[in-house]
Amino acid sequence: MINRFWTNTVKIPKLKICGVNSVDFAIDCYDLGVDALGFHIWEHEFLSGEWQQKISLFSEITSILPSDISLTLVTNIKDTRSLKILIKSCRFDSVQLHRRIAPVYFKHLIEDIKIIKEGLKIIGVIAVNLNEATIKELYELMDEYGKICDAILLDSSWKGGSGKTHDWALSAKLKESINSPCILAGGLNIRNIIKAIQLVKPFAVDIQSGIEKKLQKGTFQLKAKSILKVEEIISAIRTNFWQKHG
Repeated sequence: MINRFWTNTVKIPKLKICGVNSVDFAIDCYDLGVDALGFHIWEHEFLSGEWQQKISLFSEITSILPSDISLTLVTNIKDTRSLKILIKSCRFDSVQLHRRIAPVYFKHLIEDIKIIKEGLKIIGVIAVNLNEATIKELYELMDEYGKICDAILLDSSWKGGSGKTHDWALSAKLKESINSPCILAGGLNIRNIIKAIQLVKPFAVDIQSGIEKKLQKGTFQLKAKSILKVEEIISAIRTNFWQKHG
């Protein structure tokens, strides 16, 4: 099967859903036509051993899904040996390195992990946040990352999962500065997704907090993924696209 996220046959923006943590939700996303799923394992989880329980679940999920959906390891780990363990533990076809990494080091890291699995794709992350980098630094990172990554994700922070939007006008300019595919992330939801797509014109959009619902359990407020919100967003993206190109 052809991987539907990494092929460019259809010009409609691809959809990547991050923070997947259940088999049923992953299957429902696939059935709705989601192009990619993101699975989080952070450095502190690897150091504490928590990753083993998560990778067991992720292995179950990825083994069930058909091969035409992209399965992305989302991590801030930059140790090659640790990444090798994670990449080989699941049917990941891409790795999203969610931290600021100096381009020279990043180039060597990519070379080291690309040989772990044939065809492995690398997504670099750039925070469009002037509290974390200057405009000059952002353009320099775009240029350097664009030479070594298969795609660049433009987020609101290098920490990820902020639920906050950023300056989409700046993201649009950064995207236009390179030829690599750009993925837009950061606080996207049903209320703003179309405006963001129209302004930035990304290759794909990445959503996490925007497809979550809040659940009250006693004094605690929990978050859970909502397949209805995913369906809403897919419908909005497709309707917007076909209204313009139908």
